[in-house]
Amino acid sequence: QGVSVSALQMLAAYNAVANGGKYVSPRLVRATIDGSGAEHPADAAHTRRAVSDSTASAVTAMLEEVVKSGTGTLAQIPGYRVAGKTGTARKPAPGGTGYIDGAYVSSFAGFAPADRPAITAMVMLDEPTPIFGGLVAAPVFSDLARAALRELRVPPSLTAMAVTPPSNSVNQQVVRGDGDVPASSTTASTAAVPCCSKR
Repeated sequence: QGVSVSALQMLAAYNAVANGGKYVSPRLVRATIDGSGAEHPADAAHTRRAVSDSTASAVTAMLEEVVKSGTGTLAQIPGYRVAGKTGTARKPAPGGTGYIDGAYVSSFAGFAPADRPAITAMVMLDEPTPIFGGLVAAPVFSDLARAALRELRVPPSLTAMAVTPPSNSVNQQVVRGDGDVPASSTTASTAAVPCCSKR
């Protein structure tokens, strides 16, 4: 938890995995429209190779397992393969020394469909109850991604996840905590940041 990143930085890292290892710099504006109504496209996003395609594929497979049967089962979307990871991080104390007792940032970051990504999104919740990202952020990701996939008319995965969260998945996650590697701490408040990706 000693390294802090913003939600957008974390989202860009997941987006690189979704893009087969290619980093694409995030941008908020696709084009501008001048006073006469003419559209001016924004400059092309900067891209570079961050990791190899084989590394990105291996990480994607691991992230899919998190959603299939790990701490991220509540991020599943019927008919789509989803890749992502939960996070639960302590909030840093003011002044940069130590952490605030009982204060957490919970998150879920991922992309869908995992077999041919169309969207990458991250959900961060500031001091939620319960604290675990798999319980509070993963379901928000599922709702957000489902709506985005429908809006973008992305067809279902060719080989969708044939799994259903176990009926006691919530209890399992509470008992197990939120995985063995917490996400990096940030001071972001509740946020959901969608970002498109294409291989």
